[in-house]
Amino acid sequence: MDIVRLKDPQNMNVLGLLLFGFLGSVLVDPALAARAKGLRGCIWLRAGMMWTSLCFDGQGIEIVRGKTAERRAAVEGDMHVLLGVVTSSGFRGLLAMAGLWLRGKLRLAGNLIFLLRLLPILTAGGR
Repeated sequence: MDIVRLKDPQNMNVLGLLLFGFLGSVLVDPALAARAKGLRGCIWLRAGMMWTSLCFDGQGIEIVRGKTAERRAAVEGDMHVLLGVVTSSGFRGLLAMAGLWLRGKLRLAGNLIFLLRLLPILTAGGR
């Protein structure tokens, strides 16, 4: 089974397709793949008007178009804001996220500890 999967790929939005490519490339790192497999639950992501859910099921990540019935956390912002977060790395990524949140350009909701556990995966693109 692939670690990153698309649910209904024919109808996936651009955000989901971008996340699929990004996550597929960063989760070749065994440490990040193990981290992804250790997470459980869904996170909603909104970029502009597009919603996509990342659902962690212990085997990897299923990317779902739109919002799932339940979520542990949500992140909302413009596409360029979210791309800025994923192109930062490590502590710099955490600072970038905090700065964007404080300026109101990034909205976070739900379990913030879950988001912190996810942050190394999302900021792996800046390495």
